[in-house]
Amino acid sequence: MKKLETKGLEGADLDFANQHNEMIDALEAKSLNIEQLEKKMLALEAVESKNYDKEVLELKNAILTLETEIAKKSAIRTNEVKSLEQVIVDEIKSLGVNNVAELKAYLKKNGTQELEIKTIAAIASTANTDTIGRTNLDNMVRWTPTVANAFLQNFRTVAEASNKSKFGYVEGSYTGAAAYVGEGTGNGNSDSASASATLADYAKVQSVLSVNTEVYEDIPDFAAGLVSQMQIAISKFVDDEALSGDGTAPAGVQHIKGLLAYATTFVPADFAETVYKPNIADLMAAVATKIAIAGVGAYNANVAFIHPMDLFKLKREKDNDGQPVVLNDSFGNPTIGGIRVVPTVKVTANTLLVMDSNIAEWRTKRAMQLKMGQILANDALNDKQSAILMARYQLLIRNADAVAIMKVTDIATALQTMDKPLVVA
Repeated sequence: MKKLETKGLEGADLDFANQHNEMIDALEAKSLNIEQLEKKMLALEAVESKNYDKEVLELKNAILTLETEIAKKSAIRTNEVKSLEQVIVDEIKSLGVNNVAELKAYLKKNGTQELEIKTIAAIASTANTDTIGRTNLDNMVRWTPTVANAFLQNFRTVAEASNKSKFGYVEGSYTGAAAYVGEGTGNGNSDSASASATLADYAKVQSVLSVNTEVYEDIPDFAAGLVSQMQIAISKFVDDEALSGDGTAPAGVQHIKGLLAYATTFVPADFAETVYKPNIADLMAAVATKIAIAGVGAYNANVAFIHPMDLFKLKREKDNDGQPVVLNDSFGNPTIGGIRVVPTVKVTANTLLVMDSNIAEWRTKRAMQLKMGQILANDALNDKQSAILMARYQLLIRNADAVAIMKVTDIATALQTMDKPLVVA
């Protein structure tokens, strides 16, 4: 037998080659001893050769043992490497299991078993072991991101526990006619007041989801997150409607009345040619002025909703003193002239909505109600679980307060109207 070349080998392959070569060295040493003994036997013919028979026999047996071990190890190295599937099958068969039925019976009798499978060939990886373990599964679900709410958090929330589908409020007005009067005479003018009770319908919002029962059994973390995703879906929908809802009730289905439905449209002609090279900050100040005038000082604009791209442009603007137009408050929120600016893609680019948020009431009836189980038609037949999430909302802005919301439908046009031509003296 020949020695194995060790150049270029490493790891398990190098260890095997070294062991093989050591056996060859031992075999050659034994053979040398036999040759020396045979020479002694020839030289000492007068000596009875039977004195060496036992030693020679022991050496020959040792050689046979070494040859057998070398043959076994060589067979292992030269055989075709088994696949992982075959290794697992062989391991299971070693338990006396030959088919699926016997495997189920074995596991039922012996409980859960852990099998450690050793590969025949070395694993090409940075691992320092050839033990194959189970792959870990990260059960954390990465849900598709949704647009963050922009409006609901700016309103005062009024929660009602009533079991009615309507809510009531009172609209009132008062007109004063105070005047000077002389002694002994009365004021010929009288103050006037009025009030009217109004009932409004909640908008009922619902989210429905049906999932195969196996989902709850196989991926429980995913199933557990479905309800929270339903809540997020409803919250996003009503936040969208808080801006653009029309407040109508087609076919008896009540809608939320949103800010745009309440808002007054800003008329830029009232500020024509008033500002030299105006920017959005100047436009926002003009809208805030109109709100203050309309409410005879009762309202102060404190929040503006704008598209992120329009805010990006505005952040690059400087005032006449070279200072940034947009500043951040202590919470990191962008502000302009004391008005907090909320960037959101829910507002159309080149438009603007400014308001006094104190006049808005977000009305909600109880909390969200969840029903879950095999509650829809054919759920039991199709082995499905359904979830129904319901809520009732409405945005309320009193008639007298509607002047505290103003929208700009075209920022570019409004700025052109406000631009004051440069006059050279």
